Amino acid sequence: MLVLNNIFNSGGNSMKKALLNLFLIICVLINISGVNVYAANNTCGENLTWSLTDGILTISGEGKMTNYTARNSAPWSSSYVEKIVINDGVTSVGNYAFAHCTNLTEIVFGNTVASIGTNAFFDCYTLEAVTIPKNIKTIDNFSFDCCYGLKDITIENGVNTIGAYAFQNCTGLTDITIPESVGAISTFSFFCCESLKNVTIKNGASSIDNSAFYDCTSLENITIPESVTTIDYYAFYNCRNLKNVYYLGTESSWNDITIKAYNSKLLNATIHFQDAAESDISFDLTKNIITVNMPHAVSNAIIPVVIYNDTDGVIDIKYVSTGFGAGKNEITSPYNNYQNADTIKIMVWESLENLNPILKSSEIPITN
Repeated sequence: MLVLNNIFNSGGNSMKKALLNLFLIICVLINISGVNVYAANNTCGENLTWSLTDGILTISGEGKMTNYTARNSAPWSSSYVEKIVINDGVTSVGNYAFAHCTNLTEIVFGNTVASIGTNAFFDCYTLEAVTIPKNIKTIDNFSFDCCYGLKDITIENGVNTIGAYAFQNCTGLTDITIPESVGAISTFSFFCCESLKNVTIKNGASSIDNSAFYDCTSLENITIPESVTTIDYYAFYNCRNLKNVYYLGTESSWNDITIKAYNSKLLNATIHFQDAAESDISFDLTKNIITVNMPHAVSNAIIPVVIYNDTDGVIDIKYVSTGFGAGKNEITSPYNNYQNADTIKIMVWESLENLNPILKSSEIPITN
């Protein structure tokens, strides 16, 4: 650099212009070629570093990330980021850390990340799927705001807080399940998710807060657990296609919920109560049909069907794999012959990967 400076100072005007033009050409070529020129050991936290290679942004080290702002943005060039890998040891995702990563398609969270900051993934509109692992306790306000391409959001049981506006304007989202670890559906958390069709809230949330599903104009089915005691103002405002509310409690419990004003779309939907006297699984031997009353839709449920008798024990076990819509579903039993069997036991699991029971198993006597 000193040599260039000496040449520049000692040369005439023509040489100075030539050197200046050469410098500008080099800068333009670097910009066109997409070469990222960054200093080594870039920091993004007191004990964290980052590297960006071939579109993969890797965050490494131990501790919290720096919190950035709309004006004081993260040091990496967001337009070059296609995949984010947050290694074990990192404990938080900073505010605005990955905002405007408009070519982002994949996020890998380490198992020590405990929180996702405000606007952390704002405007990452090419992102189509994300899994929030159970070690993340807080999804802060506006975290995934304007992620228009997000179609698949998996929130694992263990997440405690979904902040205000966390998933607003995720216009590609069609289905969402809120795990039992989440205590409340926060204000405007799914505002203007205009393609959202099915919502399942697991037993655990105590409230659906102000405007939580405001302007979810495609919403048709929602499962609300008995744990919910308050549905706040405008929670379902302009959910004009809401047809079915599957309430996991009795009609008496539903009437005890405080439902505030501007929720007419919810109240005008068909409310399906869980009748404690009616089994969710039944079997008609004469038709060989199993009836399953589902609290919510499942794309690929597993139904183990066991036949046995008191003398010999289990005679056979078979599995049926199928999708279920919310409400009553009928499937044909996998058996044609029940010889020697006096009981059929039917279970419903979420999937082969997740063997959690969706419904309480049912044991039904067989009379041949």
